[in-house]
Amino acid sequence: MVKNDVKLTNMTLVASVDPFKEIWKGWTHAGEGIAVKVLRVEERTDAKLLKGLSTEAKAWQKLSHPNVLPFHGLYCVDSDLPSLGLISLWMEKGNLTQFLQKEDVGRVPFILDIVEGLEYLHSFQPTILHGSLKCVSD
Repeated sequence: MVKNDVKLTNMTLVASVDPFKEIWKGWTHAGEGIAVKVLRVEERTDAKLLKGLSTEAKAWQKLSHPNVLPFHGLYCVDSDLPSLGLISLWMEKGNLTQFLQKEDVGRVPFILDIVEGLEYLHSFQPTILHGSLKCVSD
């Protein structure tokens, strides 16, 4: 599940989600754009944060649905204090808010897609709940 084909060169910090997470844009060796959600590690990082990231990765890797972003693995970030990141595809057209601002499209199909994705998540046992659903997702 840990990927080694992610280039560290040209990695760009895109957003600081909260005091504990950052979103980075990078590329695979094949040139595919990826997003890496990185858990910021400090010397006193709470074990709950690491367990939460692990739980998210384990659940996400089991999912396969057209309205759920595919999980591409874990990435070990090389730094003075190693950290883990969750890898997914980079969405070139941005998040939903950015896309809707640029494109003249109806919103109802997106609402239906979101509902279908949530229904899929909620069909798992135990149920998977998306903890931060918004147009700008992290």
